[in-house]
Amino acid sequence: ALAAIIAAGTQGLKDKLDLTLGDCLKDPAVLNEEEKKTLGIRDMLPKDLEAALQALEDDKELTELVGMDVVVRYIRVKKAEIDLLNGMRASERKNWIMERY
Repeated sequence: ALAAIIAAGTQGLKDKLDLTLGDCLKDPAVLNEEEKKTLGIRDMLPKDLEAALQALEDDKELTELVGMDVVVRYIRVKKAEIDLLNGMRASERKNWIMERY
């Protein structure tokens, strides 16, 4: 994940993209379309890990920046983690996550 952030930031600098900053004083998930437009929000983050992994798999530019092998391995590890966590009770899942992250 850190490699992706660094690669994307570096690419943004190379492409001379503007960095826009703004305060969002409420939960972005509950913003209406007008509020999103005012804040310059065009895309929302994926709602869950499965959607995030699909977005990563579909992101050809980021895959090129960090390397196909890194992306494929990362997705495999995270999908295995999802399978493992889905087989646990909520309390077990909470403890497992807290111990690792």
